[in-house]
Amino acid sequence: MDKKTLVYIGLGLELPGLILAFIFLGKYLDDRFSLKGMAIAGGALAGLIIWVVHLLIVIKQQEKDDPKETK
Repeated sequence: MDKKTLVYIGLGLELPGLILAFIFLGKYLDDRFSLKGMAIAGGALAGLIIWVVHLLIVIKQQEKDDPKETK
């Protein structure tokens, strides 16, 4: 496997971990402040948004590293 493939596999594995971490953080905040599930939903959404931003950064970096492979 080449480096690009491993980077994208890593991103795919990062997504569930990031969302789960934010869900657990949201659960803690829900229990502590009685937010009725809003922190869990917000945490999952925040994890997804952070991952998408990271994905876009990685894509831009991959394009910059190898400009000859434009399709």
